[in-house]
Amino acid sequence: MRFYPAIFLIFLFLNSCQKENQIIKNKNIISYVNKIKENPDLEIKLEKKFTLTGGSEFRGMPLLDIDKFGNIYVYDFNSIQKFNSKGEYLKEFSGIGSGPGEFTVRGFFIVADTLIYAADMRGKKVNIFNLEGQFKRSLDFNYWVFPYNVNLWNGCLYVQELNNSYLENPKKVPLAISKFKIVDNKFNKVKLDTLAFGDFHSLGDILLLSGQGERELLFAMPSKDSYQISGYDIDLEKNIEINKFYIPRQVSEEDKGIIQVNNNKIMSYYNAILAIFVDKYQRIWVLNSSGNKGNFFFDIFEDYLYQNTINLTNFKAEESKFEIYKNIFFKGDYLFYYDQELNQIIAYGY
Repeated sequence: MRFYPAIFLIFLFLNSCQKENQIIKNKNIISYVNKIKENPDLEIKLEKKFTLTGGSEFRGMPLLDIDKFGNIYVYDFNSIQKFNSKGEYLKEFSGIGSGPGEFTVRGFFIVADTLIYAADMRGKKVNIFNLEGQFKRSLDFNYWVFPYNVNLWNGCLYVQELNNSYLENPKKVPLAISKFKIVDNKFNKVKLDTLAFGDFHSLGDILLLSGQGERELLFAMPSKDSYQISGYDIDLEKNIEINKFYIPRQVSEEDKGIIQVNNNKIMSYYNAILAIFVDKYQRIWVLNSSGNKGNFFFDIFEDYLYQNTINLTNFKAEESKFEIYKNIFFKGDYLFYYDQELNQIIAYGY
């Protein structure tokens, strides 16, 4: 009889260690702790629909967005090009320079409702055009910040700013601050200046991994120690945490020459998360670091719960998993992929 309490305690311990997904509520934040696949049979296959044709050659890594009519806009290091919903070229506007509507260093951009917002990092402004490419005005920023990323959500412009001290002199000033400002839809006042992410020690840390869904903005810090994504509401209040079981992986000899250099030292471990996307079904796609050349593994989350990991084989085998995220855009009904070798943008259905 004296062994029964010990056996009971062992049973409780083993039962508590069973792998299962958990939802934990802590004040205003809901944490999703993902340990198992909710839908291990999930498969997602891409079907090629069309290729953007007829425009100028793309220069550098192009950025892409679509308008409410299905027209496609591509922002590269030369200009902004417009294509119809079938990928046929329509026109080209903006360009390199310091004049109205021109840019010096391309930042991110979005197309929303009837306007186009294109960030100029070096010019410290966001240029605004109508859907025909006519320049309307620009939104200027303080001398010490770069408008790195812009999102339009619920009628407000969310602008991520980067302190330029690191970008201009990384050896002398190894810190940078990234934070968001919310500007109203008339661009005449700042509603909120918050969500400072802190001091970062490398350019890779500054470039926050982010995605935008209908319910929240998603962010993750590049980290080898944790797999966590935070969700923020329209007031930039944190309300969601997505956690997934993760074993840190050492960098292979093959990859040491191409991944981020941190403080002049090659990283010993891969970052857990390389990119975040949100598709038309509001599923979250997370590019993880478990793949190699020609194998790109995405963790799929639905309602913040881990469903399955899929391997997309549509992309070039010679491309690195550390670069592929720059070439993927979930817009409208399609996944757009920029093929660097062919210098083409291909639209896939899924």
